[in-house]
Amino acid sequence: MPAESGWVDWRLLAAAFLGGLAAAAPLYLVLGRRAESAARRLQEEYTAARAMAERLRMIVETAHDAFVGMDSNGRITDWNPAAEATFGWKREEVLGRLLGEIIVPEALRQAHAAGFTRYLSTGQASVLGKRLELPGLHRDGRELPLELTIAPLELGEERLFFAFLRDITERRRVDRLQSEFISTVSHELRTPLTSIRGSLGLVAGGVAGELSPQARPLIDIALKNSERLVRLINDILDIEKISSGKMIFDVRPVELMPLVAHSIEANRAFASQLGVRLVLDASVPGSLVAADPDRLLQVLTNLLSNGAKFSPSDGVVSVRVDRQEARLRVSIADRGAGIPEEFRSRIFQRFAQADGSDARTKSGTGLGLSISKAIVERLGGTIGFATETGRGTTFYFDLPEVASDRPLEVQGNADATPRKWGPRILTCEDDLDTATVLKQMLEASGFSVDLAHSAAAARDCLSRNDYDLMTLDLNLPDADGVALLRELRDSEATRDLPIVVVSARADEGQAQLSAEAFMLMDWLPKPIDHPKLVAAVHRFVRKSAGERSHVLHVEDDAEIAEVVSRMLGPECEVANARTLAEAQKLLAEKRFDLILLDQELPDGHGMDLVPRVRALTRRPVPIVVFSAYEMSREVAGRVAAALVKSKTSNDELLGIIRSLLGREETAGPAPEGGEGVS
Repeated sequence: MPAESGWVDWRLLAAAFLGGLAAAAPLYLVLGRRAESAARRLQEEYTAARAMAERLRMIVETAHDAFVGMDSNGRITDWNPAAEATFGWKREEVLGRLLGEIIVPEALRQAHAAGFTRYLSTGQASVLGKRLELPGLHRDGRELPLELTIAPLELGEERLFFAFLRDITERRRVDRLQSEFISTVSHELRTPLTSIRGSLGLVAGGVAGELSPQARPLIDIALKNSERLVRLINDILDIEKISSGKMIFDVRPVELMPLVAHSIEANRAFASQLGVRLVLDASVPGSLVAADPDRLLQVLTNLLSNGAKFSPSDGVVSVRVDRQEARLRVSIADRGAGIPEEFRSRIFQRFAQADGSDARTKSGTGLGLSISKAIVERLGGTIGFATETGRGTTFYFDLPEVASDRPLEVQGNADATPRKWGPRILTCEDDLDTATVLKQMLEASGFSVDLAHSAAAARDCLSRNDYDLMTLDLNLPDADGVALLRELRDSEATRDLPIVVVSARADEGQAQLSAEAFMLMDWLPKPIDHPKLVAAVHRFVRKSAGERSHVLHVEDDAEIAEVVSRMLGPECEVANARTLAEAQKLLAEKRFDLILLDQELPDGHGMDLVPRVRALTRRPVPIVVFSAYEMSREVAGRVAAALVKSKTSNDELLGIIRSLLGREETAGPAPEGGEGVS
């Protein structure tokens, strides 16, 4: 029908619509497939996310460590079954409560809240991401040792925290048992070995008369092998202490070259027995490193003795110290056969021996290099070696150098250079150059000197250590020397301390204080007169020639007491006390010039006697701790010397006692393997 008639041709319209659909069909099909694929992908991601969340939930729920979640207010949002078992609280009891009031001990709650607030306001935290050991609180009120790690989690603008906590009560128990075992081994092995080796040393030295030609080689064999056994025990104890983190380090600025020179001299006799010479080829005078001098000497001794053992007869072990940028390198080179290639990767392992056969020609425990590596790394350094078959081996270690202008002032401890055993003197002098001169003068005469450059430093030293004498400048930066003098005389602890005034104001001070009884040994004006200074000190610390000294030996082991008594017998009258009670009784009744003290006694700890000595004697008496146990630097600073049984030779013990009694100077520790070790 014509269009103008007003009728619509539905057949044409339907045909056009169907034609349009047919043209658009491919587009709709594509969009449909994409929508279906996106929906399927979303479903897969959702399913995977749910599976991951379920796995994480299962990990948290089944974890052996306690898991605790917190919101930004410190309120608990998660609490797994391990947390329930560790702290005694059920999940439903703690959700929504503040963590601080649930598991943080009361003494730490304020710090916990402050740290939480600081992190939220500044983003700075001292505990996040670190493994810490802190006490935690159980529901029943007892404290638990915990190892914990806390980490933040940000979800959009929401800030959450989660923590894993582990009860380390069992670990602490095992550590305590291990410590007790080491302590027992130290005492039960070192004490009898001290008696054996000390007795053999005395016999070899002729105390019991001249040995027959038949007995001499037998005694020498027994002494030599007892020394090997002692070194083995000491090495095993050292490696165990390093492994358990129990080895004591006192890291401070020390001058490197005196330590190197001392170690060379101490090991020269051992090297000579093998026909080997020790020589210093290069040095860096005045250089400082941050180290524990005793532990660094142990490393040097291990490397020097190792070089000597593996050098040919008539060989040379060369020592060099070089500066390499901000580090100092100590190199010890031998001219031996070199390290076999197959052994080089194991050189620093425990009990490592290049020749592991029963017939090996070089003695040793195989622990020296392992111990040296552990010590150097604890001091922030590195250790290594270079070797060439048939040409020799060079072991070296690098340590960070300390700025040379860093002050070496003593603050309640021994000076930063190794302290020389001898009567102990505190020198209070604010001028660094004058203090150095005084120290050198006194040490050259066999005294041990601590420096304090202010009245505050002097008070600190006097509060921690016992001194035989003090030198005092009257011009101090933080106090008047005369006022300090009065203060020392008003104090019970320092009332009887002999003092020598060494000052540009000596004459003025003497006139000012002439009417007061200050028990001053002498007044010496500056510039310092060396002979007068030494003579003034000697008047107090030296005994007259030929006079026998009186020594109190506090030791419950009768055999050790007998060995020491025979060792000191020609020069000293020795009284033995087996308990603290006996020692106090003898100190109250008799005058002693020196106390030789064991730590473990039947009625208490030997160090308990130290603070009572001054009250009983009314004067300073040097105390030497001679024990199977090593002492911390802080504790050792309270006595004149701290020596370990089985690590101290007869000659070294006798030399230190002589020095403290004012008999003679000591040349330092005897070399490893020296005759007569106790």
